[in-house]
Amino acid sequence: MFSSVEHQIADIKQRLSHIEHIAIENETEYKNFEENLQEFGVNLDTFKQTLETRLIEITMNDVAGINVSFPLKIFEKYKIQYF
Repeated sequence: MFSSVEHQIADIKQRLSHIEHIAIENETEYKNFEENLQEFGVNLDTFKQTLETRLIEITMNDVAGINVSFPLKIFEKYKIQYF
């Protein structure tokens, strides 16, 4: 038969084993979290670069589409100085 002390020792060993198991699970989850966070950072940097490139393209297209000759003709017609 087990004595009360032996039961307590067995209970403590079981609890320690459970705590070790939880610690290992948490460590694994933390490593996965770190990896996912790093991957998110890479994806975010790529997104920023793509967005910057696209905004530059849009701006260049907008500037290229502006017809500056029309306002200049009006300035010349009414003898308005510009620049």
